Formats: sequence, structure tokens, C-alpha cells
Amino acid sequence: MVAALGGNSTPATIGATIIAAGGTLSRGGGHGAGMASDGMHSAGEDGARDHGAGERSVPVGASRGEPRPIGGSARVLIAVDAMGGDHAPAEIVAGAVSAARDRGIRVLLTGRPGQLRPLLARYGALADVRIVPAEDSVAMNEGALASWRRPRSSIAVACQLVRRGQADAVVSAGSTGGVVSTARLRLRPLAGVLRPALAVVMPTRPGPTLLLDAGAVADPKPEMLVQFAQLGVAYAQTAFGISEPRVGLLTIGAEPGKGNKLARRAYELLDADPPHGGLPISFVGNIEGGDLLTGKVDVVVTDGFTGNVALKTLEGTAAFAARQLREALAGSWAARLGALLGVPCWGWRGPW
Repeated sequence: MVAALGGNSTPATIGATIIAAGGTLSRGGGHGAGMASDGMHSAGEDGARDHGAGERSVPVGASRGEPRPIGGSARVLIAVDAMGGDHAPAEIVAGAVSAARDRGIRVLLTGRPGQLRPLLARYGALADVRIVPAEDSVAMNEGALASWRRPRSSIAVACQLVRRGQADAVVSAGSTGGVVSTARLRLRPLAGVLRPALAVVMPTRPGPTLLLDAGAVADPKPEMLVQFAQLGVAYAQTAFGISEPRVGLLTIGAEPGKGNKLARRAYELLDADPPHGGLPISFVGNIEGGDLLTGKVDVVVTDGFTGNVALKTLEGTAAFAARQLREALAGSWAARLGALLGVPCWGWRGPW
């Protein structure tokens, strides 16, 4: 598994992602590669194989060999790219220490020891979190070619640990393009997988919804969308505990004939029997943008261009609504009094 977060991720986000990765691997019993962005995660290798996908979601590939966590423990071991992110390594170290102490997750930091040791010492965590040296790093403005230019970067070393069976998953807040390309190069895809996908877990009710692709492949083939659906189903079964995840295809209308050529052909393939003997997909048909947060489906499949626009639109809408609410509640003394009386609903900090 490879989890990629936003570059400005906070320690809380980083720690939560490490914990989520550990929990997913523990439940699924898998060990290998997949990918997630901004808090998203990938499915287990075993579950993906069951659905004919051959790998987990994003960035491609699965590690070779049996897990051999450093230290001899059977617990999940997460390799964290300590040098990736806008606020690395300080925020990364804080999140890693939090995950190690709060949930007992075994963590390895890859990066420059001279920078990491003082940070770990500040938290008194030198004995809790190990360091694997990596003197190079991928900058946030570097893209896919970084995997070739920087073979000893912190993200490359983290991926190599997974490939050698010395770690079970990688977490990075670095450049998404660099993370994806490095993971593809170091971990390599399983046979039959055409391209990786970025998977995002959306906080819907009554349960979460997985959206993929969120930006890895802007112009995929219809067959790739079928593989994305297989990967999404495997992840939903492993991480969400859903026995038969419902799959929807994101397009401009609910009718089968709606959408561009890619969407129409993908609909035909998803509605047909799965290829290569894979297990059937519970395909419910097309869904529209207004259905993303309704919980109508468990897995949303789309191309990377549409998925990324949809995701950023949701993020912007949520931020706008929160800002408007704060302004409305703080606009007058009466509104402030009403907000104060509602503190138990907002938490101790209130809506400000």
C-alpha cells in the first residue's frame, strides 16, 4: 500500500493516515502496494486478485516476497517518507510519533538522520521510531521524472523497503506525481494491471464512499475504468467491511446512454460479465455529481480528469459553506449568543 497525502497535511492528518493504513492492512492481511491521495487508501493485494484486478488501487504494484518487518514483529510496519511535504520533516515526524504512541503502529522514517534525530529527541521518541537513512528527497514541484533523477530519495527508499518485504506500506505527503512514478518504478504492477488510480475516501453517510480515479489517469481507456472498479470493490470489502460494494459510474446523466464515448463504453463493460474470470461487480449504473455524497453507491468510478475536478469542487464547496456559516454566526451579538448556547454541538472551540 502507498498512501499519498496533500503537501500541506497536518500532523493529525499524517498520524490518522498511518493509523488507517495499518488498520486496513491488519484487516485485509495483504501486503503490497496501492495508493491513496489526501487521506485515501488502497485495497489489499489478495482482495484485488479475487476481483481480477491484479493489484490494489493506486500507484500500481505489489511488493515481492513475504513480509519481514524489521525487528521480527508480526505487527504492521509503515515506512513514512519524512522529507516529503510542504512542512517536512517537522510535521511528518510529529504525525509519525503520534501514530506510534497513540495506536502502537510500528513506524520507520526515511530521510536525513541529521534532521530527523533532533526532532525525535524533542518528543522523546528516539526509541519508538526508527530511521532509515536517505540523503536525497523529491521536491514538491517535481513530477514523474523525479523517480529517475533521484533513485535514493526518501520516497524511493520507503518504496524499496516495501519491495524487500521490510515494510508493509508507504505513507508520503510529497509530490503526488513523484510518489506515483516512484512507486510504479520501485514496486511495479502485477500482471494485467494497465494503470494505477488515485482513490479518495469521501465522508458520506451511513458509510464512506470511495472515489477513483482522482487524478492519476486523465484520459484512460474504458478497460481501465473496469479495473478501477475491481480495485475499488476490493478496497471497500477490506477497509469498509462491505461484502458486496455497490459501484456507480460518474457521468452527466443516470441513463445508460448518457456521457461521452468513454463513459458509454465503460458502462457496457461494467454491466457485462467481468473479464478474466473475476468476481461479479455489483454495478448499479450511472450516477451524477449530485449523488457523490448521498451514499447511493460505495465505489464511484471515473476518469482522473473528471474525478479530480469533482473532488476539488467538493472541497471548495465545503470550505465556502463553513466560511459562510462562521460569518453568519459571528455577525451579530444575537448570533454569537446563539452560537455560544450551541457549543455542545460545535465542540469547545465553537464555529469560529
